[in-house]
Amino acid sequence: MSDVELFMAHPAVQAALAPFALALVVALWLRGAWQVLALGAALLVAASLSVGFSLESMTATRKMVLVVLAAAGLWPIVGLLLQSSRWWHRSTIFAVFSAVGTLWVFERLLLQMPSMKGLAVATVSIVYVVALMLSAGAMPREGVRSAVAAVWLPLGAGALAVLGSSAVLGQIGIAVGTGAGAVLLERLARGQGRDTATALWVAEVAAVAAGLIGLLATLTGDLSWWALLPLIAVPWVLHWPVLAHIAPAWRRGAMAGLVAGVPVVAAGVMAWVSTR
Repeated sequence: MSDVELFMAHPAVQAALAPFALALVVALWLRGAWQVLALGAALLVAASLSVGFSLESMTATRKMVLVVLAAAGLWPIVGLLLQSSRWWHRSTIFAVFSAVGTLWVFERLLLQMPSMKGLAVATVSIVYVVALMLSAGAMPREGVRSAVAAVWLPLGAGALAVLGSSAVLGQIGIAVGTGAGAVLLERLARGQGRDTATALWVAEVAAVAAGLIGLLATLTGDLSWWALLPLIAVPWVLHWPVLAHIAPAWRRGAMAGLVAGVPVVAAGVMAWVSTR
């Protein structure tokens, strides 16, 4: 292998460096609603380098990648078309999409289970992904805190996947998290504190990715399902009123990152204990 091939084959390049570089370009190029495509760009790079694309063999992991990519494209389109509508119109469409996407990703795994167990797992999986997405959507309309949530959710899910012996899922989660990190860096560079509802769409798409990654690591790896529960708290701890009064934006981002990291660390400890 050449030096370039060896460099591109390194897990750190596949999961972090290459996704971050492309996501940063997209984040700097786009503004507002379309900035969520930076997450899709990061995921596309990571998936291409780690699992590859093949429509002939649609594994659960490849389906998950397609669902998240579709979410990154759907969110700004629906959001802009329904911008003047009530917020719950958009949330309903996003929730339905998340539910259908979850069923499609886990279709083969669910069909291999006994009927009652499969129904229970499908119901819990849908509730978890939708709850995680709606929790992200209920955050304050602020660019910095929403981007912080978008960083921690997939990073946390990726770390849990690694602890659950799912290296590929871990790389994908880290890639989406670094993509959100590029969005956060762009917002901090502009000193942007408050934004429109479009700031939440990055967090919502990241939440869908985190939910699917965590559940896949549970169903196909050694991760215990209860280790995923603290991730739901990530968006809610960012409601802390003190964060709204911290300035400038980079200080608020740093403090929000520390606060949001607490439930992620708790989830990591729970996952580590469960695998011992």
